[in-house]
Amino acid sequence: MCGIAGFVPCTPHNLDERRTLTAMLATVAHRGPEGTRILFDRGVALGHCALGFVSIGANLQPRVSASGRTAVVFNGEIYNRRDLVRQLDRREDDALTDTEVVLELYERHGVQCLAMLRGMFAIALHDFAAERTVLARDRFGKKPLYFFTSRGTLAFASELRALLAHPACPRGVDVRSLARYLVFNACVAPRTLVDGVRKVRAGTYLTWRAGSLAEHQYWQMAAPARDGAGSMNEWADKLDASLTEAVRTRLAADVPLGTFLSGGVDSSLVTAMAARTSPVPLHAFSVGFDDPSFDETSYAARVAAATGVQHHVLRVSRADLAAVVERQYGEVDEPIADPSLAPALLLAAHAASSVKGVLTGDGADELFLGYRFFQALAVLDPIERLAGAGPLRKVLARAGAGPARHSNMPASLIGALLSRAVGVAAERRWYEATGAWQPARFAELLAPDVAASLRDDDVYDELDGFIARSGAGRADAMTRAQYGMTCHYLRDVILAKLDRATMRNGIEARCPFLDPDVVEIVAQAPRPLLMRRLDTKRVIKAVARRYLPRDIVDRRKQGFRAPIASLLAHELRPYMLDLLSREALRAHDLFDVRAVQTLVDDHLAGRRDHQKALWSLVCFQAWHAGVSAAARPAAAWVGAAS
Repeated sequence: MCGIAGFVPCTPHNLDERRTLTAMLATVAHRGPEGTRILFDRGVALGHCALGFVSIGANLQPRVSASGRTAVVFNGEIYNRRDLVRQLDRREDDALTDTEVVLELYERHGVQCLAMLRGMFAIALHDFAAERTVLARDRFGKKPLYFFTSRGTLAFASELRALLAHPACPRGVDVRSLARYLVFNACVAPRTLVDGVRKVRAGTYLTWRAGSLAEHQYWQMAAPARDGAGSMNEWADKLDASLTEAVRTRLAADVPLGTFLSGGVDSSLVTAMAARTSPVPLHAFSVGFDDPSFDETSYAARVAAATGVQHHVLRVSRADLAAVVERQYGEVDEPIADPSLAPALLLAAHAASSVKGVLTGDGADELFLGYRFFQALAVLDPIERLAGAGPLRKVLARAGAGPARHSNMPASLIGALLSRAVGVAAERRWYEATGAWQPARFAELLAPDVAASLRDDDVYDELDGFIARSGAGRADAMTRAQYGMTCHYLRDVILAKLDRATMRNGIEARCPFLDPDVVEIVAQAPRPLLMRRLDTKRVIKAVARRYLPRDIVDRRKQGFRAPIASLLAHELRPYMLDLLSREALRAHDLFDVRAVQTLVDDHLAGRRDHQKALWSLVCFQAWHAGVSAAARPAAAWVGAAS
C-alpha cells in the first residue's frame, strides 16, 4: 500500500517541477509513511510513498523494468502473484514483488495483463517505446486514482488534494458532480467535485499519448446467469472454499494483520476463517457506542471468544465522534455523507497501533442481497406491479410520509421507499429512498442559477450506463437493484469510506468478499440461494453456521452507523451553525441561504428531522472549507466553475 503521484511530460533538472512532485507526495504521505522516492526519466515524473507489507527494500518504487522500456508506480496488492510468477516461466520461489510482476506482465502482454490481476490496485505506467502513459484501476475501484489534463499535461495521484498541489490543476466546483453528491451521498466516478479533475473508473484503464486521452474497459460485472445447479449445501461448499482461499491470500504479509469485527455475520465469518488460517494470533477490532440501538460489541465479543482472536474494543462517546468530525472532515479527500465514516476513522486509528492491515466483510451485503432494502423491495415490487398507476400507488405513497426516526432502525427506510420510490426504476430506488436529496427537490436547496444549470442534467446517467453495459437492464427488479447498489453505493461510498478511514491512518483494508471467485458465485447461484422470501444472504449464512454460533448468524441485521441526529442537535451544533452560516454559504453561492437556514431552524426546533439533508451539507461545507485552504496560494478557489 502506498500513495502515488506524477505527471507527464516533465523537463529534466527542472527544480520547480521537482518541488511540485514533492509537494504532491507530501499530501498523501499518510498513505505511505515509511519512505518517499521520486523519478524523473525521459520526460516522465513519477513519485511513490511506501507502506510496507513485504520488505520495503525489495519493493522500492518508482521502478523501471530491466529492459528500460517501462516505468511504473503501483499502489495495491496482487493476491495471485505466485500464479502469475509461474505464468512468467519463473521459479515460484523467485522473490518478485507485485510491482515487478506487473512490469513483466505488461511487457509480455501489454494492457491485456490487467485482466490477469486479482487484487486491488491503482497503476500508473509509462511505456517509453510506445510513448504512452497508462492509468489503471482494479475491478471494484478499491484503490483511488485521480487525474486531470491541461495544455498537454497529464497529472495523476492517489488523492485529489495531491493534484491541487500542481499549479495547473483546475479550480472550482463541478455543479453536476455536486448534484450527484446530494443524491448518492458521495462523489460518483468519474466525476469529482473539482471541475476538470476526474477519477479513473473501476475496471478501466486510460491511455495518454500525444496529448490525447482514451478510456478502455477491461472488466465489467456481468448480469447474473442464475444458471447454476445444485443444492444449498453444494453451493455453500463452493462459497466456503472460495472465501477461505480469498481470506488465506489476503493474510499474506510480513507485518501484523487483523480484522474489523462488527459482530454482524459478514465480518464475523471473515474473522472466523482468518483465525483458523492465520499462522499467528489474530487481532480483531470493534467499536462500541453508548446508544444500544447502534452498539453491537456484545455480539462481537461472543464471536471473538468463539474464534480465539485477540479482541480490541474501542468505546466511543458522542464527544469522540464530534471531535473526529471537527478535526478530520475538512481534510477528507472528498466528502462522504455516510454517517459511519466518523466511527470508521476512530476504529482505523485504534487498529493502527497494533496492525498494519485488516480484513473486512465489505461487499457481502451488496452482492448477496443483505440489506433490509432488498427485503422491502421484495414486498413493494409485487404490490406495485399489481397497483400499476392506480389508487393503490397513491395510498402507498401516503403511507411512507411519516417522520424519520433517530434510532438505528429500519422504519424510516420503509417509509422513504413508499413515499419516494414508488414508480421509480428498481436500480434507482435505494438512492431515491436514502439520499439526502432527490433531483426533483434541487430547486428547494440550490441557488437559482445553479438549479437552472442542472435543469437538463440526469444524475443517474452513470448508473444507467453501468446497468446497460452489464446487461442487467433486462433483468428483474431485484437484480437491477442489486447491480445499482454495486455500481455506486459499494464503489463510491462503502469502498471509498473504507479507503479514506484506513489509509488516513496508515493501514490497509482487504475485502475477501470481492475476490473474483466469490463474485462469480453471485453470478451463477440461483436467486433462492441468495434470498428467499425475506430471508437474505442465505448461502453466506449456510457457510457461517459452520464457523459461528447459530444465534450470531441468524440474528437481525443491525448496521454500522453513528447517531447523527443527536450529534447535530448537541455536540456538533456549533460546528454545524458555523459551516452553514450565511457567511460560510456566501463563500461559493451554491446554495439558497434562506432554504438552508430554514432546514437548520426546523431541525433544531424539533419540527422536522432533517438530519440527512443537514449532514450532507455539513460534510460538503467542511470539505469545501478545507480544500479552499489547501488550494491557496496556488490559485484562487471559486464556487461553481464557469
